[in-house]
Amino acid sequence: MKRVELKYLVGVELYDRLKSEIAPFVVEDRVDYAVRSIYFDTPNFDYYNDKVEGLEVRKKVRIRIYDVQRDNSLAFLEIKRKHGLTIFKNRAPVFYSNLDDLLKTGDIERYVLNLEPLSKENARKFLYHLYAYNLKPVVLVTYNRDAFHGKFNPLLRITFDRNLRSLLNPKISDIFVEDILKFVMFDFFIMEVKSPSQVLPVWLRSIIYNYELKLVSFSKYVICLDSHDILSQKIELLRR
Repeated sequence: MKRVELKYLVGVELYDRLKSEIAPFVVEDRVDYAVRSIYFDTPNFDYYNDKVEGLEVRKKVRIRIYDVQRDNSLAFLEIKRKHGLTIFKNRAPVFYSNLDDLLKTGDIERYVLNLEPLSKENARKFLYHLYAYNLKPVVLVTYNRDAFHGKFNPLLRITFDRNLRSLLNPKISDIFVEDILKFVMFDFFIMEVKSPSQVLPVWLRSIIYNYELKLVSFSKYVICLDSHDILSQKIELLRR
């Protein structure tokens, strides 16, 4: 999956207004659902440092789940690579109830679901990174999302992400927790635009111009990790 990803940090006072502005041009996918991701990193926080240092090519390794826990909740093993504004995502679905067993046994044939092309190959890549680079779960990142796709171009996707919150040192079983999460941003939300091309439709360019929205290099992973003052907590993370 290859797309261009553009991010805009927007004041919450514009949330409803921007939703109204894009409404004639988009179709609502889902609204106000939770996105929950556990991010993994190396003992030296290589993925974190790659982003902070502004490397053109970088990656994130995470487990992602949507919404609330159900008997058939799906978890996705994901590797997201970024080259400039272009993103490439490999992911593999597994039932959340089987996630611990998969991570303990590595039995891809038994636990990984064939719901997407290359699911099992993507799972192998994920587990390779996990073991080869000694990756550990570093932070849980949770937020609420409204998602839309273009009415005239279904490949255009716009999301509004708000109520960013996180937990340091999560266990896999923490991915659905809420009451112990730390809120990270109150005054802003993130508008993300994902498109096959960097050339956006005229209506969207006009909205961005009229509201003076500024393109930002923004990482929820980095922002959440920074909010926990990781420098003072690295020893605990490395001991795990």
